[in-house]
Amino acid sequence: MANIFGDYFSKTGNDLSSNYPSTCRCEKKYEKIFEQSFVYEEISAFEIFKMIRTLNNKKTTGIDGISNLVLKNIGVYVVDVLTYLFNSSVYRGVYPEAIKLVKVIPLYKKDDDKIVSNYRPISLLPAISKLFEKLIKNRLSKFLNKMKFFNPAQFGFRSSKSTEDALLHFLGNVYESLDYKDSNFTSALFVDIKKAFDTVSHKILLKKLNCIGIRGFMLNWFRSYLCNRPLIVYVNDSFSKKLLVNIGVPQGSILGPLLFLIYINSLLDLNFKGKLTAFADDLGLVYSSRSILDHLYFINHDLYLLRKWFNLHKMVISNKTKIMFFSLSHLSDFSFDVCYHAPECCKFNVSDCVHSLNVCHELFNESRSCNENCFNIEVVYVFRYLGLLLDFRLSWTPHTDAVRTYLRSSVRCFYHLKAACSDKILKMFYFGIIQSKIQYGLACWGNTSDNKILPILRLQKRFIRIICNKPRLYESFVLFQGLNILPIRHLYCFKVLRIFFIRSGYLNVCHSNYYILRSNSRQLVTIPAFRTETYKNFFSVTSNRLFNSLPENIRKLRSFNIFVKEIKR
Repeated sequence: MANIFGDYFSKTGNDLSSNYPSTCRCEKKYEKIFEQSFVYEEISAFEIFKMIRTLNNKKTTGIDGISNLVLKNIGVYVVDVLTYLFNSSVYRGVYPEAIKLVKVIPLYKKDDDKIVSNYRPISLLPAISKLFEKLIKNRLSKFLNKMKFFNPAQFGFRSSKSTEDALLHFLGNVYESLDYKDSNFTSALFVDIKKAFDTVSHKILLKKLNCIGIRGFMLNWFRSYLCNRPLIVYVNDSFSKKLLVNIGVPQGSILGPLLFLIYINSLLDLNFKGKLTAFADDLGLVYSSRSILDHLYFINHDLYLLRKWFNLHKMVISNKTKIMFFSLSHLSDFSFDVCYHAPECCKFNVSDCVHSLNVCHELFNESRSCNENCFNIEVVYVFRYLGLLLDFRLSWTPHTDAVRTYLRSSVRCFYHLKAACSDKILKMFYFGIIQSKIQYGLACWGNTSDNKILPILRLQKRFIRIICNKPRLYESFVLFQGLNILPIRHLYCFKVLRIFFIRSGYLNVCHSNYYILRSNSRQLVTIPAFRTETYKNFFSVTSNRLFNSLPENIRKLRSFNIFVKEIKR
């Protein structure tokens, strides 16, 4: 049935292949899969019912007043109706107007409550809308993964990938560059996109969807889903007038992040001089060179590619973009300016060659001046990237200080909670607000020096003694065992081995890296060569060394759950 509808819409002129966009001509990956078309699989009643059962029990509602909890209770009675409506919507290429309306609640952030910019808009969509989007997202993700569409450097909103994976990838590039003997300069460019999700062009996005094989009735459905989305603001039990939004991906939606990844994927395929890491719109480029002149050339080359791409895709780089130069020995004075020229810059205008991504030196005009949108990129020595505070020496002092400050501020709360909560509830609080803070990114920074880890460990022991109602000098390790909680050093080893197994053993990748020691015929993993002590303490080396130190019976395990259980034991 899907193929019949697809052929019908192609013959009637609703296929956009005849209008192949200029923004896609430079995207090689689109050209490779241009002939591959997305084939829609009909939604079944069993699939909808199974999806309804997996919804969380949130009681918040959209404009229709139906929450996830209500939908779960009535699911068995409406599943057949929803099956018919969902499939009809797709085949007709029309997204239902009744579930497009978004209720927006402004949430106060900080400072003056009379200034609109100090509020964060929270969009609440109907539960049925989210259910429908989940079903479409599963089909679209399956198609894109089958076509290997996404760039490997993209870690955002993808299954089995997280911010910690992105951090390990990014820091791996930094540590390798610092360890490389022919590299005298190492830096990172952190690119910030102004309102990235809210400035996506629907016209360009639809052309990209057509390029990757979303055609016919399915393309019409996405057009209907994106365009003319009404929203209504809810404040103090009152509703505003309806407003139509014709730009950006829907905030709070299920499909929105995936559509944004499709929109930005061609940016990651550009021929950058730096090594790229991306988590949705957070971009980090790592540079390595022997001379400062080469370094500046690499950075300016990539800035040109960025400004060209952003000009084509109607997005803007903000002045929050920063550069950090890494050094293991001393603080160098980088007394030079790296300027980002806006696409409309009078001195360096790109409007005359919007169909090319090659560097055009002829466009530079020294006699003219930059406009107000150009800015010098600030050189920083501490920067928060994906939740971790990085410093130019990779000493992890700012981050460990921040963790220690957070834990100190939480101790007083625990004393108050102790008087009102049971040990079981206190343990839940500990995992929710304490251990989650300690273990985030721990595989990146957990092997730092003892003088930074021991203060955190002492605070961790303090929380454990509060939970167990024990005096200050009571032996802590017995309490850790009783609560089944790992001290920070143990937690670091646990996380490193867990990540290593996911990357290697569980995915059956590490077998090619095994070698046999003739002395005892044990199977071990090769340890990467390192030159500096800093790289020796990074995940790439530490994970292999820790794995080799495990008992042989644990190293041979191929079940992830059993491996994790044995490691924790």
